[in-house]
Amino acid sequence: MRSLAHLVLLGVLLTASVACRDADSAPDGLSERSGGPIVLISLGALRPADVEHMPALRGFAQGADWSGRAVAPSSSPVVSAATLLTGVDPWVHGVLAFDDLRDPLGAPTLAQELGALGYFTEAHLPASSGLARYGLLAGFDVVDASEDSRGAVAQLARVDDAPRLLWIHLAAVGFPLRDRRGDIPTLPEPPRSRVDLLELFPSSDPEVALDEMLHRATEALWRHEVAVVDRRLEQLFAALERSGWRHRALVVVTALHGLELGEHGQSLYGWNLGRAAIEVPLIVDLPDGAPSLGLPAGLPVARQRVASTLVEAAGATPSPAHLAPLTRVDDTPILSSLYLRDGVNTFALVVAGASPDAGSAQLLREARFAPAEAEYWPAVRARAGETLALGESPARIFERLRRAFRHTPPFEGPLGIGQRLERWRAEGGVETVDDPALQAELAQALQERWRRAASNGQTPEEARRRSALRPPNGYTQPSEEPHDKPSGP
Repeated sequence: MRSLAHLVLLGVLLTASVACRDADSAPDGLSERSGGPIVLISLGALRPADVEHMPALRGFAQGADWSGRAVAPSSSPVVSAATLLTGVDPWVHGVLAFDDLRDPLGAPTLAQELGALGYFTEAHLPASSGLARYGLLAGFDVVDASEDSRGAVAQLARVDDAPRLLWIHLAAVGFPLRDRRGDIPTLPEPPRSRVDLLELFPSSDPEVALDEMLHRATEALWRHEVAVVDRRLEQLFAALERSGWRHRALVVVTALHGLELGEHGQSLYGWNLGRAAIEVPLIVDLPDGAPSLGLPAGLPVARQRVASTLVEAAGATPSPAHLAPLTRVDDTPILSSLYLRDGVNTFALVVAGASPDAGSAQLLREARFAPAEAEYWPAVRARAGETLALGESPARIFERLRRAFRHTPPFEGPLGIGQRLERWRAEGGVETVDDPALQAELAQALQERWRRAASNGQTPEEARRRSALRPPNGYTQPSEEPHDKPSGP
């Protein structure tokens, strides 16, 4: 495995400070381009392999400037959405978990940043997504919260040369998963006609094995739902084509997170940071005449870089809190995080390989901030609607965890730390890597990457108070002063 070690260490050694980038070094096609339309289309859950089963998205990708894989900052939908719309780490923007809000949002949204540059900003998203409560719609001039895409289709058809940010979010595939042959007759017959959400929730617990028959039915019906989403994308792409600006707008298509279908022994999303949960497709189509992005084919990039790319395209210089735009060469290891899961915070660092054939490496770190709750996973199921007899209410269990979380530095793991190293195979899937020296190197790289987003020794409660002192549309930079010891945020 030394070849893997060498490629990963090469990636670590090539990392440059995110703040050390010169605005004059960016390609003129984006940095000096101001006023053109920007279209950001986000999907809920989508895996890179799903694109092969989506004719409309696959066709769009084939005609785009760059199409590949990205790593999401979290497998939690709201956390990942907050980073998509701010471009900063979850610890900076403050949306750390579905039910743990830090108010106000600790960073300006894309709508606020582009609005200050003269852009008209509008958002189209399902009302059921619940994203509005996290402050993510701040700065949008128009918000169309409906369950269909008709408003988005109409606006895409009217795109012109006016400076406009159009964010269109298509929700994650909804439950129950259903046989969709009534909508698309060419779909294959699934093993079952329906899979309900509550059937999958028991296997969210890593100690509960996924039923094989249920697993096969879920995979088959997932393909059906993906096909329906692709039909909606086809309508959006056709509308943009009718506008005449298909090749003159900057268009980005990506997903909030991946989907776990048993790869790490769990189902759905938001429970772990394995490859299936955080690897997503990313498609970038630049306006005609813009220089190529020059990104490596076959290697993942940080999806967090989308925001700085759009800010740059609007004619501004991204903040030092952003990662480098996709127009720059940047080998910074990719950080993902997941908080408040049964007393454990999880962090992952992905380092892309030196070539597509070499694959990438991922270090997964679990830091325990509270003892495991005996009824945590049944409480999760009960919160989702399952009727279970519990010793105490789910609300009490979750509040106990939140109290411990708020007052404990999340990276240190005072009750224990666990780590493992995995290789992302180029052909798909992962394998465990037993290399203590490499694991130690990546653990140090993970710690350094984390410190770029958090002040040393800070608890979530301290960060909450600190975020309240930030200016309304801005954020303070994490301290760059040296630390006495490597002890977390």
